[in-house]
Amino acid sequence: MGRMATEGSLSNITLAVSALCAQAYVQFQEVKAHIQEVAKIVPTNQYYKYNNLWSGPMQQACFLATLTMYLEHERLITSRLAVNAVTAGDFARPVRIGKFLKELYSGFQLLNLKNDGLRKRFDAIKYDIKKVEEIIYDLTVRNLIVASIEPAQQVDSESHA
Repeated sequence: MGRMATEGSLSNITLAVSALCAQAYVQFQEVKAHIQEVAKIVPTNQYYKYNNLWSGPMQQACFLATLTMYLEHERLITSRLAVNAVTAGDFARPVRIGKFLKELYSGFQLLNLKNDGLRKRFDAIKYDIKKVEEIIYDLTVRNLIVASIEPAQQVDSESHA
C-alpha cells in the first residue's frame, strides 16, 4: 500500500512540475519581449556601455530558464532538488543529479576562473556536490539504492585555488 501511495505522490509531483514549467514558459515569452524592447532602445555598438543596467536581471532569467529546463528534462539542478526528491521517494534522482553536477564541475575546471561571479558559482557547485554525495551515501547506507561501481570524482578545495 505504501508503494502505491509513493507512486501516486510521484505522479502528482510530476504533474505539478509540468504545470509550473508551463507557467514559466509563458513568463519567459514576456521576458523575451522585454529584451527585444531593450535591444531597440540601446544604440548600435553601445551594448557594453549599458549592459550593467540589465546584467543582474538577465542572470536571474538565465538561471530560471535553465532550472525550468532541468525540471522538465533533467538537465540542470540545485542540490535542494535532491533533498526534495528523496523526501518524495524518488531515490534515483539524487544519483542522476550527482552525476550531472560532477560533469558540470569538470567543465568548470577547464576554465581559468578569476575571483568573479563565475568563480563563486564554481565554488557553489563544489558544495552542492558534497551535499548530494551525502544524500547518496545516506541512501546507500539505508539500502535504498545500490552503491555505484564507478569511482567518484574527487572534488577538493585545492583545485583552482
